[in-house]
Amino acid sequence: MKFHEPRSPRERRAPPAPREDARARLLADVRALACEVGERHPRRPHALAAAAAHVERELTHAGLAVERQPYPAGDGTADNLVAEIRGRALPEELILIGAHYDSAAGSAGANANASGVAVLLELARRLAHRPLARSVRFAAFATSAGGVLSPAGDKVHARQCKQRGDAILAMLSLESVGQFPLAAPAAGRAADLMASAPVEGGATLHLLVRPQDRQAAVLVGNVASRAELQLAAGSFMRATPLPIRAQVRPGVMARAGTAEHFWRQGYCALQLTGPGGVGGVWDTAEGLDYGAMAGLATGVERIVEEMAGVLLFDG
Repeated sequence: MKFHEPRSPRERRAPPAPREDARARLLADVRALACEVGERHPRRPHALAAAAAHVERELTHAGLAVERQPYPAGDGTADNLVAEIRGRALPEELILIGAHYDSAAGSAGANANASGVAVLLELARRLAHRPLARSVRFAAFATSAGGVLSPAGDKVHARQCKQRGDAILAMLSLESVGQFPLAAPAAGRAADLMASAPVEGGATLHLLVRPQDRQAAVLVGNVASRAELQLAAGSFMRATPLPIRAQVRPGVMARAGTAEHFWRQGYCALQLTGPGGVGGVWDTAEGLDYGAMAGLATGVERIVEEMAGVLLFDG
């Protein structure tokens, strides 16, 4: 996939949401899901519905039309929420940004995964009125773990995309992106840090590493997504000093949460996570780094812009 679209000499963009307010917006969304709603999953259907209502309201306020896509969950149904920015030159080609809005049982789910939803909403606000060549779809998945009677929402959506023949050029999943212990700006440049090694015995392949590995966001792809992974990591590093490392996990059966479901359907998919892993009862809104999340949102914004192509034109 080639990210950059040809650009005409003059630029015309609708003003994005002010970036200086990003921390406050991210904090508000995390608090709405993790504090006001709290634990949310099919065994707490009212809480799951309240979380869906918040996501739908914020996407609508960003200027997007939201479609609810129900599927069986527990004793009832749950809703995947989908909104799209229609591409102006190649509308049938899609870039998909996804995050699940439920939490694990017994957890307020601030990092996992109110943080991912908050970044998704921030991206929707920034990109909603951009003149993009390709379409961008925002998908908030209701459930991240499923069974026979309650399938995972991301798995349901991936299967539906394949059945419809959706032309998804790349899918980016946002998962637990809020914890950045000792986060610090990285020192190097993208061009200085590219590296590759052969895949051996199913081990993780590091394509790109910044010095503060333990404080770095992690971008994961499979072998089929390797080229997009390297390009996306470079886009991210050009936009923000937040450290990042990229990994290739060999084979379609590799474990990578939401991205894995899209790999199984033959799509290019990447998963972005933060370096922190605290969950369960300790996963609270107070434990997140909203400044680092704002930087991560800026990095992902650049990835999406370069994947979708920003059109610069007068008419």
